[in-house]
Amino acid sequence: ADAVEAVLPCAKDTIDMEPTFDHVWASVPLPRRRLTQKDVDDAEAEASTLRVKYEELKADLEAHPEKRNEPRWYVGITAAYRRMQWNAKVRERFEQEATSPEIEIEAHVLRLGDMAIATNPFEYYLDYGLQIKARSRALQTFLVQLTGSGTYLPTQRAISGGSYGAVAASTPVGPEGGRKLVDWTVETINGLWED
Repeated sequence: ADAVEAVLPCAKDTIDMEPTFDHVWASVPLPRRRLTQKDVDDAEAEASTLRVKYEELKADLEAHPEKRNEPRWYVGITAAYRRMQWNAKVRERFEQEATSPEIEIEAHVLRLGDMAIATNPFEYYLDYGLQIKARSRALQTFLVQLTGSGTYLPTQRAISGGSYGAVAASTPVGPEGGRKLVDWTVETINGLWED
């Protein structure tokens, strides 16, 4: 409250009643994350382990149907099934690279006065957001993430370190796509400041 009261006298004298407003929408093609045979093998091994767990939990439920009356009885079996399917899709994505090397994503950039707002469907790793903000011509740049059915967008450092959001099963777009999205976002923001 003190911060607002301290700047209000200055701010009220500089209100822009007709700020510049512009909006750019684009379908941005990003390269798929380059998967290796090791990524596929690791994901399939994990899927096999989870299939065994899922089948055990399923058999237990069939043998003891009364367990369905317990609170949250479905959590373990649902998690095993979901993660099994999640890992199983890695091979499909690996095979798609040959015929469909890019993924189209929807992105928006808005200019409102001296401020820019950029959206993307991913949960960015911090490095990407900092690169955009550092290169943006806007006085303030706001990034709105997860504006669609996106996933993590890891850096190469995160993949090399085995970060939980950087495993092959969770990231259809990788560092190359992250750099491309950063460049597109910066170029689009800065293009709204060209007069």
